[in-house]
Amino acid sequence: MTSPDPHVERLVNLTFAFLDAAHDPNHEGLTLEELHERIDAYKDMTYDGFRTTFRRDRQALRRAGVPLEHISDPGGRSAYRIQNEHYALPEITFTEAEAAVLGLAGDLGGKGALAAFNRSGWTKLAATGLNRDLAPSKLARGGDDLALLEPAVLDNCLKAVRYQKSISFQYLPSATAEAVERRMDPWGLVSLRSRIYLVGFDLDKEAVRTFRIRRIHNVVVGEDATHHKPADLDLNDAVEESLAQRYRRTTVVFTGPRLAAMELVRDPRCEELDRDTWRMKDVEHEEIVRTLAGLAPQVRALEPQAVVDDIIALLKLAAAQGDK
Repeated sequence: MTSPDPHVERLVNLTFAFLDAAHDPNHEGLTLEELHERIDAYKDMTYDGFRTTFRRDRQALRRAGVPLEHISDPGGRSAYRIQNEHYALPEITFTEAEAAVLGLAGDLGGKGALAAFNRSGWTKLAATGLNRDLAPSKLARGGDDLALLEPAVLDNCLKAVRYQKSISFQYLPSATAEAVERRMDPWGLVSLRSRIYLVGFDLDKEAVRTFRIRRIHNVVVGEDATHHKPADLDLNDAVEESLAQRYRRTTVVFTGPRLAAMELVRDPRCEELDRDTWRMKDVEHEEIVRTLAGLAPQVRALEPQAVVDDIIALLKLAAAQGDK
């Protein structure tokens, strides 16, 4: 599994904060004090330590192409903001032939050496000299939300958070489940271990909920929100608590050639039981199902039966969708 890079997570959350603030028409920029308070990675730093780190972070963002601007707020304090006119990309249209070529390039970019170049604008953050592994990996593609982020989903979520609006969206609870409609008063986005989560108040469940953003589609911004974020709620803590309650952990045994299973075999939780047979402990059920399905038929799960059954169901679903 890919190791989370705290530098990249901090830069992503920092960029989210600037984009969130930029949706306010009266936005005058975020001051150093506001940044120190808003970004979780900065909160535990001394103010001097924060200023040093933020100076490096804004240099990294600028190298990545994020147009940060230094201004003074109405009170004369230093502030920073994103220059929206230079950040947003214009609409691009392609001919049918051009679209076909780009589709082929996208397929190639998901495999082999070209995978390092097949990244969305967000993952330019990882190309700024930070220690981030860009090697091809089915596990990375399965778990890294940055490369799969839908711009429209992100934009509507940020607008709803900024203007305190309710949203509705289609949500896929799992790879084999049908999409369901959910309604929420969103409070913010959190980047955690290469995944991005939307946190807010679920209007149907009447409780705080988190949703992984790669499973959210067709976000519609609605009326004014009726439930607002409690002042003492830490969104990162809310995500951690939700994940601890939601995701099943399991131990899986699989078999296959070492070369085909290399991404799993390299993991320190993996131990060899016999020739071409391994056991991997304490893995997230759904992620290992996706990974082993992606490695089939060269690599096969042997146990537990729940993992085997879910892999078969996922492969059948993929085959059915491919026939449509």
